[in-house]
Amino acid sequence: MRLLDRPEAVPLLHEGIMRELHYWLITGPHGPALRALSEPASLARRLGQAITLLRQNYRERIPLERLAAAAGMSLTAFHRHFKQLTSLTPGQYQKRLRLVEARRLMLETGYTATRAALEWTEALTHLAQTGSIR
Repeated sequence: MRLLDRPEAVPLLHEGIMRELHYWLITGPHGPALRALSEPASLARRLGQAITLLRQNYRERIPLERLAAAAGMSLTAFHRHFKQLTSLTPGQYQKRLRLVEARRLMLETGYTATRAALEWTEALTHLAQTGSIR
């Protein structure tokens, strides 16, 4: 935290701090899971392809078949593994992405919930149902 008080030291110390952080993450209790994420054929990496597709196209309806193909899995396996990794179904995950964007619009641009909803109709329904609109 002291580094925040000395911005001139950031260029000099940044790389070393990041290396140390990576070391502690990889050797810590979650190290095996983190290493598995970087393996090209890992389940998490394959699901990451579908998650990337969802993030890039969160405004569109994406067929599950397309997501499963992006992950190189059957539809059944994709759905099961996706929920296991994210705790959400692909549809729930996409709605969550839309909600995050609607909230971002309200916070960063000052949009009202109604204005944000014009861009994110499904998000408004969810916001109203969960009581997130005030």
